[in-house]
Amino acid sequence: MSPLAPDNTNLLLGAGQVFFDRSDVDQGLVHLGNCTQFQVSFEDETREVINRMTASLGTYRKVTSKRTCRVNIVGQEFNPQNAALVTMGSLAALAQTSSSVTGEVLATAAQMIEGAYYQTAFRQISSVVLTQGTTTLVEGTDYNITDATLGLIEIIEGGANLTAATQIDADYSYAADSSMSIRGGDTGNIFGRLVFIGDPAAGPAMDVEVHNVSIEPEGGLDFIGDDFLEWTLNCEALDDSANHPNDPFFLAVDRDDYR
Repeated sequence: MSPLAPDNTNLLLGAGQVFFDRSDVDQGLVHLGNCTQFQVSFEDETREVINRMTASLGTYRKVTSKRTCRVNIVGQEFNPQNAALVTMGSLAALAQTSSSVTGEVLATAAQMIEGAYYQTAFRQISSVVLTQGTTTLVEGTDYNITDATLGLIEIIEGGANLTAATQIDADYSYAADSSMSIRGGDTGNIFGRLVFIGDPAAGPAMDVEVHNVSIEPEGGLDFIGDDFLEWTLNCEALDDSANHPNDPFFLAVDRDDYR
């Protein structure tokens, strides 16, 4: 049990682990990684009546008409599970099996521009052969494979064997690819349960269970920055009185562990 104030062991320098159990995915509690904020707060809307029977015009009656419980999380780890939450999306493994392609139109005559980049229909490409009619183009002279994983090919400006306004066809092989993909924005609502395990550098350690939250991402998913990037989830804790009548929003338990 925490000591009564004043007591400097009550001063908190917080840290801990955050887990999320997404209700629409059978995955259990997933660790959100290194988080710089886990905050629970309340916002109340009130209705009040002014006492107009006296000149002081004080508040005659005031009641709470609506209570909103918010959970704000700021994280730093950009794994697919977290990215799906931030983009209101879902995860799916790519289902590309290995095979080969003959005569794929890489660029039509109208699209063919020297110095431009084109992408093949499949990822993880190899053994690439590009042709314009009966002319076989030369890698390093007429084109470069910029990124074989993505299937991105550059048509070199001024390539010795290139013919302007002429279709480019591609033959290539591609490998199996089961990489995890994020289908951003395909989920209308994301609900789940949050668990926090406190491990502060100083002060009382708390376990926090937020029974049912609705995910509300703030901002976007950054990929470029001058410092380590972060993402933000502003969640709303939903009233779960039916299952937790004594603690409808969340339960925080003192671990009796003081630093």
